Amino acid sequence: REELLRSGEVPDDIATELRQLDKALVTIFIRLSRSLWDRKDKQAVALIRDCVVHLPTALLLRERRTADPAARERLAAAVRAVLSIPPRDV
Repeated sequence: REELLRSGEVPDDIATELRQLDKALVTIFIRLSRSLWDRKDKQAVALIRDCVVHLPTALLLRERRTADPAARERLAAAVRAVLSIPPRDV
C-alpha cells in the first residue's frame, strides 16, 4: 500500500489522508488491544486487525456478495474464537 501511495498514481492530498486514516485505525486497534489484554505490541494489535479487517473481508466482502444474517453470525463466531486465544507473549 505504501508503494502505491508513493508511486505518484495517488494524488498527494489523497495519499496524505489515507496515511492519516491508517494512523487513526492503528490507534483504535491499539486501544482495543489494551482494553482486552493490556497490551499494545505487534502480536496483540495484529489479532485486533484480523478481527476488524481480515475476517470481515474474508467472510462478508469476498466476491462482493450480500451479507446475510448467517454470514454475520459466522463472522461474530469467528471473531469470538480468535479473541478467545490471547496473543502469544513477546
